[in-house]
Amino acid sequence: KYCNRVARCILRIRDGGEIVGKYCAMVVEDEEIIRKGLTYIIDNLIDGWKVSFAVESAAQAMEVLASHSVDLIVTDISMQGMSGLELIQTVQEKYPAILTLIVTGYADFSYARVAIACQSVDYIVKPISPEKLHTALKRAEGILTQRNPVVAEMPDTFRRALSDAEEELYCAMIA
Repeated sequence: KYCNRVARCILRIRDGGEIVGKYCAMVVEDEEIIRKGLTYIIDNLIDGWKVSFAVESAAQAMEVLASHSVDLIVTDISMQGMSGLELIQTVQEKYPAILTLIVTGYADFSYARVAIACQSVDYIVKPISPEKLHTALKRAEGILTQRNPVVAEMPDTFRRALSDAEEELYCAMIA
C-alpha cells in the first residue's frame, strides 16, 4: 500500500540531495499572474510542498493526471471549458486519493456546498493570502499524513542519501 507513495516521495529529490518536497501539488488557474503567484507561494513559502504542474485549464489538468500523480489540486472555479467544480467532481470519481482545494473570486454558498460535497480541503476566496494558503496546505498535509504515516516518518537524512541511480531504479519500479 505504501510502496508507491514512498517511491514517489523518494523521487522528489533533485541533484545534489535537495529535498524538493514531501508533497506535490498541481495548480489549475486560467489567470497567469495568479497561477504564477500560487506556484511561487507553494514552492517558496510553504515547507514540504512543491508545485509539480501548473496548468491553465481543467482539460490540461486531466491530461496530466492521466500519466502523473499529485497529492493536491489547487483550482479556480471559473475557467473556460470544464469548471473547477466539474474538475474536482471528476477527480473525486477517478482519483479519490487526490485532495482538492478551491481558490476563487466567488463567495457564493452554492459553490462552497459543491466543494464540501466533493470533500475539498478548503474554499479560499480571492485575494489569497499566504497565511490562508498555508493553513489549507497544513490541513491537506494532516490528511495525507494520516493516510500515509510511513512517508511522514521518513527521515530527511534517508531521502538525502539516495543517489541518482537509486532514483532511476525507483522510477523504473513505479513506471
